[in-house]
Amino acid sequence: MVGRWRILVVFLLVVAFLGCSSSEEKIAKHMEKGIAFAKEGKLREAAIEFQNVLQIDPKHPKANYELAEIYLKTGNLRQALSQYRKAVDVDPENLEARIKLSSLLIAAGELEEAEKHLQYVLQKEPENIKALNLLATLRLRQKDYKNAEKLAEQVLAKDPGNIEALVIISRVYNAKGEKAKALAKLKEAIAKSPDNVFLYELLLRQYLENGKVKEAETLLKELTAKFPKQTRFVRELVSLYVAQGKFKDAENFLLTWNEKHPNEVFGRLMLIDLYRQLGQIDKAIQLAEESLKKWPDSLDLKAQLAYLLVQKNKLDEAQKLVDEVLAKNPNHPIAHLVRGKIRLAKGLLAEALEDFEITVKGRPRLAEAYHFIGVVNLLQGKPAEARKALEKAIELNPLAWKTRLIYARLLLAQGEPDKAREEAVKVLRLMPRNKEAGLLLAASYMAEKKFAEAEKIYKRMIQIFPKDPTVHFAYATCLYAQKKIKEAVAQDLKTLELAPNHLPALTRLVRYYLAQKEPDKALALIDKHMANFKNKAPLYFLKAQVYLVKKDLKTAEEQLKLALKENDKFLPAYNLLIALYAKEGKLDQALTETEKALEKSPQNVRLLMIKGAILLAQNKNDEAEKVYRQIIEIKPDYFPALNNLAWMLAEKGELEEAFIFAQRARELAPENPYILDTFGWVLYKRGSYDLAISTFKDILEKNPDFLPTRFHLAKALIAKGEKKAALEELEKIVKSPLNFPEKEEAKRLLEELKKS
Repeated sequence: MVGRWRILVVFLLVVAFLGCSSSEEKIAKHMEKGIAFAKEGKLREAAIEFQNVLQIDPKHPKANYELAEIYLKTGNLRQALSQYRKAVDVDPENLEARIKLSSLLIAAGELEEAEKHLQYVLQKEPENIKALNLLATLRLRQKDYKNAEKLAEQVLAKDPGNIEALVIISRVYNAKGEKAKALAKLKEAIAKSPDNVFLYELLLRQYLENGKVKEAETLLKELTAKFPKQTRFVRELVSLYVAQGKFKDAENFLLTWNEKHPNEVFGRLMLIDLYRQLGQIDKAIQLAEESLKKWPDSLDLKAQLAYLLVQKNKLDEAQKLVDEVLAKNPNHPIAHLVRGKIRLAKGLLAEALEDFEITVKGRPRLAEAYHFIGVVNLLQGKPAEARKALEKAIELNPLAWKTRLIYARLLLAQGEPDKAREEAVKVLRLMPRNKEAGLLLAASYMAEKKFAEAEKIYKRMIQIFPKDPTVHFAYATCLYAQKKIKEAVAQDLKTLELAPNHLPALTRLVRYYLAQKEPDKALALIDKHMANFKNKAPLYFLKAQVYLVKKDLKTAEEQLKLALKENDKFLPAYNLLIALYAKEGKLDQALTETEKALEKSPQNVRLLMIKGAILLAQNKNDEAEKVYRQIIEIKPDYFPALNNLAWMLAEKGELEEAFIFAQRARELAPENPYILDTFGWVLYKRGSYDLAISTFKDILEKNPDFLPTRFHLAKALIAKGEKKAALEELEKIVKSPLNFPEKEEAKRLLEELKKS
């Protein structure tokens, strides 16, 4: 028996030994294959081999590092970052892995973690140039310019020709506003590395950002000759010509380029796109069709032709061509770009976004794709994602002036007028007569209430665009803001002279005449321009407002009915007509008009709230309750409906549900006295008098004249037996010059308390 166990143990040891030997052999084979594939450029195959190693030994140091390298080379930065972390975890002394991880972390904005790894490297190797440069870059990101420059200088002391350190110092100077020094340092780097394309791109960007358009143009001409295979410089030179309005120069350059490179389809594509940008769509289509005769299998040309057909709104023809391209190459970036534009035109935002994202995977430097990703995200109400995409588009193509203008508008909307101004100025440096950039520049000053600066810009723009109603209207807005009323009115009148159907200018002038107590002038102005409007509903609506000021309710009603006859979906007319009927006590008619409006806009929360209020006024509480519940289904966080429903339920004695709705409303609007008053009232109804009193007192501390809450506090004090305190509150209510619906009840309650 003992012998058998001894044989079994020996057998198991042999098996274990053989298994161990087999695993090591497998790892060695997979590593050998992986490294060989990587050297041959077969990165996908290499990744599979390294993954096979990690299935056997998840902590294999070299496999973890090599897999991270593959991810980095294939541009899969997220996976690369994660894999370098693993490589560092299993081999903390792999300094190269720490350096590459730090670089990715800096790019991702995770500066604290990046610094931790860099400090580790520098403790081990204080003169590690890569680590010093990365730490300098990190300091630059932190706007610690002094230490960024110091670290870069430390690198240059050891390696005077270090390009990265020179670029860092150039960026430091640029960030500090020392533009001349920044350029000098960048040129010094170029002198040391004259074939470094990246350095020329940086120089070009600095020229453009500093408004040195001539220098940028000269540089691009040199670069197209120096680097003939770098077609991006051809593209950028053409874009610069177009931005400056040098359309003939752009065309001649491309015609010459095509003569020199007759077998390059790229030049034809560029010329086709130039004609598209110039609005010469038919000429572009003709050239595309001619080019397809020479290059019949060119998917790029077919995709470009589809792009042009989208411009002509021939979406079905464009879709047919796109389908043909994608059938042969499912990942063709331009075909996806075009399909994205088709889907965008149809309002299919999610599908369009998917196409644009596929485009950037195939063409990660295509600025236009990022532009449209930004546009879609804006339409989807995702400003943070839009901003990121627009910034990437501008980074890739500093000449993308349309992208800059969209970005500037976004910055203005996000409360960053200074940054919006920078973008507008950059466009104006390229295109001094760009109207939209000028308007954005003035608007950036308006946002900061720097009206005098804005006015100077508007005056210059009126000189450049004397017959543009948009400029005159914007200038009027600036003048109104400065209380320069007569001058503002003159500009609004000029706007109407240039654009007789300019509704905002007409509306503002009507309001001006009403403020001046000249309603007849307002009516005369509306009548004068009535014939200029195809849709007259807004004008009848304006007339109704004038008649309301004149207290001619009958004529106001007639004008509102005319507005709705003209356009039965014009909700402002419904709203005013409903208010008019409610004011006259014609609740049935008000309800009828509300129902009509809801037929046009069934989920309009504001209209539903009006309906609920009318039903309450008619004592149709059950129907009102249904309406408020309907609102909450449509918009669960709409606190006015939650508040009203809570109040109604409390009055019915359904206190538990009332408390739930009141609590939700309070969470959504914690400073609103009406919401807090309802919450306190529900507490009072539940018998939680101390909490109710505390809530009412909190409201009155901030809103001492809010009489409904004071009355409710008095009631809660009475319920708690604090008669004296209740009398004091009721006395304050009675003595107050302010009125509220329950004031008479407060007076009666005061008299009763005094008698008791």
